[in-house]
Amino acid sequence: GGEDYELLFTARPEWEGLLAGLVRRLRVPVTRIGSVRPAREGIRLLTPEGRYRPLPPAAFEHFRKSGR
Repeated sequence: GGEDYELLFTARPEWEGLLAGLVRRLRVPVTRIGSVRPAREGIRLLTPEGRYRPLPPAAFEHFRKSGR
């Protein structure tokens, strides 16, 4: 009945070695899912074909009624 959660975080590229050691010591799985880029580049998704596709800005409206 429980839900699964994962923690999303960012780390500086120069911390990669330190983070790898911490991951090994704590035996916590970590998966790289992207990188933080300059804002002028916008948000992009990398497709399975290896191409970047722009992702338009969007937001979730918590109090909006569904169907409107």
